[in-house]
Amino acid sequence: MQDIYFKYLKKLLIFSLIIIGIEWGLSLIVDPVWVSKAWWMTALFFVALDIITYRLVWKQMQKNIQKLITMFMLSTTIRLLLSLSVIVIYVWLNRADAKAFILVFFINYIVFTLFETIEVLKLSKGKV
Repeated sequence: MQDIYFKYLKKLLIFSLIIIGIEWGLSLIVDPVWVSKAWWMTALFFVALDIITYRLVWKQMQKNIQKLITMFMLSTTIRLLLSLSVIVIYVWLNRADAKAFILVFFINYIVFTLFETIEVLKLSKGKV
């Protein structure tokens, strides 16, 4: 069962490196107004969040499969609230970088949430 978690970590690492590479490449060619100084931190934030969330869902699945949906919904809600908090704090501290940060953060939120959701669905259906 631990093998499933390490497979997920490997997929997340590969996926993250691809996303960070794409974002780095775009940061070189896009107008600097739309490139946040903290673009790489948002990606790392979501990598850490995905690791924690998947671990919690995976542990819950081992204990009680019926509560898997509840744990996933709870983790999604916490993810949303934590993300909103990060946006508010960053924008409050760095008004000049607000638009670019929100754009990059939103894109990373969507991309990493889709990745995590797909992986959790595979886990719940036993296709891992």
